[in-house]
Amino acid sequence: MTTLAFDNARYLQAQTDRIRERLGQFDGKLYLEFEGRMAHDGHAARVLPGYDPNAKVTVLQQLRDELQVLICVNARALAQESQLQSSLDGGRTAELVVLQAVEGWKSLGLDASAVVINRFDGQREARNLRDRLEVLGARVYTQPEIPGFPTDLDRVVGPTGWGRFPRIATERPIVLVTGLGLESGKHTTCLSMLYRDRLAGTR
Repeated sequence: MTTLAFDNARYLQAQTDRIRERLGQFDGKLYLEFEGRMAHDGHAARVLPGYDPNAKVTVLQQLRDELQVLICVNARALAQESQLQSSLDGGRTAELVVLQAVEGWKSLGLDASAVVINRFDGQREARNLRDRLEVLGARVYTQPEIPGFPTDLDRVVGPTGWGRFPRIATERPIVLVTGLGLESGKHTTCLSMLYRDRLAGTR
């Protein structure tokens, strides 16, 4: 009889409990920046015998009533379509990559109603994507590039930096921030929301 090394049930319970524990340490808002492959994670399954390749998705589905998803994309990558395609296995237009990602999250029963386009300065491809998403009923936020980011902290952490970003409406306590392609802007999106929360007195 073979005993698998990885206990999925224990993993799912531990991850879910830990996320809720972290949420309880703050004023009812937690941002999770997610890296790596969400579903069909064959690499993790090879490294951890017995690991369910869809374990991350299952954790999120257990939190679905408390969680919403923000999908970040780099406007420059949209303009250089091959850059976004190559980082996501290619074969599709950049616009289709984003549209399929939104529908993919929704098919899992998760609220993925908002897309954040970072490093936006009016690129035609980014404007086209924004218009297409809005027709489909998704909320779209565009965030400009900040000169001097990330080293010029006086500018970045202030009204001419993150203060220029739109306030992203989040109704649920857990906000999963994920990205498409390289340099999608997940990290700065999280930090800018923390900056605005701080100004509003939310811990």
